[in-house]
Amino acid sequence: MTDPEPTGESGMTLVEIMIAIVIMSVVVVGVLALLATLVRASDLSNRKTEAETTAIAAADYLKASDFDYSGAGGCEAHYATELAAYTTVYPTPGFTTSVHVYRGDAASISAGAAIATPDAGTPCLDGSTPVLRLSVEVTADDGAVSRSQDVVLRCDPAAAKAAGGTCL
Repeated sequence: MTDPEPTGESGMTLVEIMIAIVIMSVVVVGVLALLATLVRASDLSNRKTEAETTAIAAADYLKASDFDYSGAGGCEAHYATELAAYTTVYPTPGFTTSVHVYRGDAASISAGAAIATPDAGTPCLDGSTPVLRLSVEVTADDGAVSRSQDVVLRCDPAAAKAAGGTCL
């Protein structure tokens, strides 16, 4: 028994192989680009989470610290020093942490009204501001991520009196 002679073309031509390689290359490049985008998005999400976690932890630390009744050295400087102590113990590489102090009364804080920033070197209490809002801001060194967390501190009349200040 003999094999019949092949009729027509058998196998693939060089052109067909080249077309298949080009199609596969386009698909592979697309998948790699998608993976790169997913990695960048995941990294950004992780950095946002880290910034937010740091801001919350730093704000909680400041909330637990003593209210600055004396005002020695200035209100903003006091809480900046407190925050610096925190970030020394719990550093977050790649991020910068800062605090801004605003003062007012309970109504202005509750209403979210714009309240005054104490002048440099002035005490936290000036006889009309029994409430402070500390705004902790955490910013990535490259500026791509920024998160803030606010904490409200209320004046304790007994502690204020002991420090020579007053609460309303």
